[in-house]
Amino acid sequence: MEDLCNVCQNNKFYFTKKNKVLDINNTNWEHQSTVELAAIVDNEFYIGLCKKCLNSKLFPEFDTNLIYKDKIGYNSRKKFYEKYFPEKLYYDLDDLSLSKKKKLIKSEINRIQNIALDFLIFLNGQFKSNKEIRILDFGGADSYLSKILINLLKIQTNKNLIVTNYDPQFNTKSKDINDTTYDFIIISHVLEHIHDLKALFFDLKKLINSNTVIFFEVPDERYSLLKKFLSIEKVFLHYHVNIFSTYGIRKLFRINGFNTQISYKLSSYRGNTLTVISGFVSKSIKDKKIDIFYEFFSLFKFSVHKLISKYKNN
Repeated sequence: MEDLCNVCQNNKFYFTKKNKVLDINNTNWEHQSTVELAAIVDNEFYIGLCKKCLNSKLFPEFDTNLIYKDKIGYNSRKKFYEKYFPEKLYYDLDDLSLSKKKKLIKSEINRIQNIALDFLIFLNGQFKSNKEIRILDFGGADSYLSKILINLLKIQTNKNLIVTNYDPQFNTKSKDINDTTYDFIIISHVLEHIHDLKALFFDLKKLINSNTVIFFEVPDERYSLLKKFLSIEKVFLHYHVNIFSTYGIRKLFRINGFNTQISYKLSSYRGNTLTVISGFVSKSIKDKKIDIFYEFFSLFKFSVHKLISKYKNN
């Protein structure tokens, strides 16, 4: 339900100031495309920070699946992006300079290399006797992460790595992935896009067994959240409908029966440097507790990372 936290079902929030939109043309491309795709009639937008688990969500709730529906979602995003930036083309990678492309490639390869090294720990540990490893890339769009990851892993293992890619944008039938359970599930930059987390975990639980290991990653957007609570930034509709903390996302996985080993990291996404929350969750790994005071301490600690990110992305 909309008035409940989509992580812990608590109904007590701290709220940002409501942004009442009177003229939709004075918003931005993400807001306007979301209104069109999700048929949103509300004109007040705000964020609620759960007092219990410290996760935040965008109000009002809407069916986030509609934003990524087939070609319709892409065409709407493209239309409004090019409306607000008429001198640019939507997702025009060829417009980047060669020096920028080199930085992006180097940064992203480094990120995936580190993920591969973490995967190897599990392959040489709890999956050491497995001759076959089944991996699901869930919500990975063009699945570029799993493609590069598997090629790196094949250099270091003789195991038969079987990869399945599934994204609701392109695969409309969930039966495509429900025929088996998986050893690894990759959920990279997915959770921040989904309002109905309960439905997501209902589907995920059909795909796991007692040893399944999930690798996840979401952006650390607490600084943007802070700006909105201080009214430095207005709240508009956004493709990121959840803002997580390590304390809160651990609670999300714990509620759904998983142990967690997660932390804040300076990383990248598609080459752009940013701070993320990432790690592994499973019923079979040792749980790493997170002190709520770490959340406040890490805001200061990772402020330096934010400055590094801003510099590297320029």
